[in-house]
Amino acid sequence: METERVRGNPAGITNTHVAQNIRAARQAIGMDLRTMSDGLRAAGRKLSTSGISKLEAGDRRVDVDDLTVIAYLLRTTPPRS
Repeated sequence: METERVRGNPAGITNTHVAQNIRAARQAIGMDLRTMSDGLRAAGRKLSTSGISKLEAGDRRVDVDDLTVIAYLLRTTPPRS
């Protein structure tokens, strides 16, 4: 009998709040997923529109480096993202 391997810790409540705040901030300034993806790529952080969508839905964890660039693109700071 094989057991399913679980990697790392599950995303916590902070990740959930950050993900919700990212979506709200992006929508508040009228930025679409493609524009955010292009901005991330230009800053050296490759994250597809699908990846951003998963991040905002809480299905993908928020990386600190990604969060810093996302906050810059959304004209805010990481604590507010």
